[in-house]
Amino acid sequence: MKHPGIAIAAALCAMFFSINAHSQATGRGAPMLLDSASVAIELEPELGWSLEVRNQLTPVAKDIADMISARGAIHFGSFALGLALTASPDEALGNELLKGQTDIGYGGLLLDYAALDTGRVSLHFEAVVGGGGACVRASATRCEDEAVFFLAEPGARFVLGLTDWLSISLGFGARLALVHDWEGPSSKGLSGPTMNVGVIIGQW
Repeated sequence: MKHPGIAIAAALCAMFFSINAHSQATGRGAPMLLDSASVAIELEPELGWSLEVRNQLTPVAKDIADMISARGAIHFGSFALGLALTASPDEALGNELLKGQTDIGYGGLLLDYAALDTGRVSLHFEAVVGGGGACVRASATRCEDEAVFFLAEPGARFVLGLTDWLSISLGFGARLALVHDWEGPSSKGLSGPTMNVGVIIGQW
């Protein structure tokens, strides 16, 4: 025979299918051929969504700021991708801004990974990457100093499910801001640890 390799391959294939057919007919052993539809279902990730409102405590320019953060994400199994926006409550709620007060607001891309999930309690590692701005008020409508900054905000949080669609979260992290020193508040003044408590609605 001119092509012995082809003959060997054909013989192996015939033996494979013969063993598989015998296994399925006798019920002995697991079938060697997988149903393509079941494979597609198993490989398809679980999709979900979530919306969260957080109260976040963090130092800003030597003061402790009480900030509001809103976050929305689409979940793909253990991973989530979304957007996060955080601002000083006076600015977010339209309250009067005092002279000398430092206000910051920022937002960016939200990345989240559920490292541990027991069904009711889960541990998540997350990060926000983006940018924002800061203003030291000269008056309610004017900034004495201002700055724009690049931001990375990694963190971890525990999520406790109260119902199928309502959860609460408790988390800790750090805000790392990169600011031009000549442009207003320094990077050191805008960086710092964070602690947050949130309410989440959604299914994932």
